[in-house]
Amino acid sequence: MTVGKQHVMPSITLDNWNIENVHRFQYLGSYVAEDGDVEVDIRTRIGKALSVFQRLQPIWKCGAISKIKLLRLYSSIVVPSSSSNLCL
Repeated sequence: MTVGKQHVMPSITLDNWNIENVHRFQYLGSYVAEDGDVEVDIRTRIGKALSVFQRLQPIWKCGAISKIKLLRLYSSIVVPSSSSNLCL
């Protein structure tokens, strides 16, 4: 994949094998697109967080756990699952 506005796709060969040109790929859990579009990456992160959040439904509904502890669980389990490899 080349990034930027290039009109000619370079042909790259490694050990007599042509390397495939792609428009998007996943690297370290994040999607990289040649046009800089992050929509797929954002959708993936939201989906991961939603999945974790839904699996923890029994805990969220438990009345024996204080709201402070629920917030700590949320910030330590759900948030990291959606922001993996995100540099702030």
